[in-house]
Amino acid sequence: MRADKLKWLIVFSLLAFSLSGTLSSAQTGNIEIKASWITKKKKTTIAAAKKDKTVYISLKSLAKFLDAVYEPDIEAGKGIFKLKNGAISFHQFSPYVTIGEKSYNIRRDIISYYGDFYAPAASMIEIIAKLIPDEIAFSENDLSLMIYPARHNVVDMTVQQKLNGLLIEIYLSQQLKYDIVKTIDSWMIVNIYDGKIDTAAFSRRKPASTVIETKAYQFEKSAQVSIRLRGTDFTYVHKYKDDPPRIQIAVKGNAFADTVLTYTPPETL
Repeated sequence: MRADKLKWLIVFSLLAFSLSGTLSSAQTGNIEIKASWITKKKKTTIAAAKKDKTVYISLKSLAKFLDAVYEPDIEAGKGIFKLKNGAISFHQFSPYVTIGEKSYNIRRDIISYYGDFYAPAASMIEIIAKLIPDEIAFSENDLSLMIYPARHNVVDMTVQQKLNGLLIEIYLSQQLKYDIVKTIDSWMIVNIYDGKIDTAAFSRRKPASTVIETKAYQFEKSAQVSIRLRGTDFTYVHKYKDDPPRIQIAVKGNAFADTVLTYTPPETL
C-alpha cells in the first residue's frame, strides 16, 4: 500500500513539473499583435497570449512573419529559431536563449501552448532585433510590432578578458568590409566601410579596465571605431564571424594576460 502511494506521488510530481511550463486556456487569454514590415510592405497579425500581465508571442506565427526557419521539438521541450544573421536556441523550462556562443536571459520561461512555443514578447523581440538588419519596435500596450529601415548597422561592442589576452567584438547588423590599423600610441582604429554608427553611444563606452577610451566617427562612406588600450606592446589577429555578424579581434600582450579565464554571465535584457 505504501509503495502504491509513493508511486502515485511520483506520478503527480512529474505531471506538475511538466505542466509548469505550459499555458492552459483557463490561465490565459488569446490575443493578436498587429505587425507591419515597412520595406516589404507586409502587414499581418501574429498570434499571442497574455498571462500574469505578460504578453507571450507565438514563435510559429512570428517566424512566418519574419520569413524565419522555425524548428520546434515539442516533445523534447526545445527548438531553434533561424534568421538570416543567426539562430536562437531555446528550451521550454529555461529563461535563457542562446545565439552562437552567447546566452541571454529573457526573464521568463518559454512555454508551450496548443502545440506551439510561446516566448515573452518584449524580451524575445529584443533578442531577434540583434539578428535582423532593420529596426524592430514592439509596444506591449498597443500590441503592435513594426519593422522599418535601420539607422545604424554598427550596433554594439564588447570587450572580454580571456586566458591569454583580450577579445574585442564589434557587432554588425550585416556583413561589412573593414580594416584595422594600430598606431604607435596604442590606438586600434577599425574602419568599417558602408558602416553607420551612433557616434555618441560608442564614444561614451569604456567596456573594460584595459580600455582607456573609445571614440566613434561617421564619415560619408564609412564608420570608424577607435579603441585606445592600456598596453603598448601587443599583437592582434582579427576575422569576421557570423551568428551574429561581428568583427572579432584577439589582442595578445603582457598587459592583457590573465591567469584565470573570466566567466561572462548570460546577458540580461
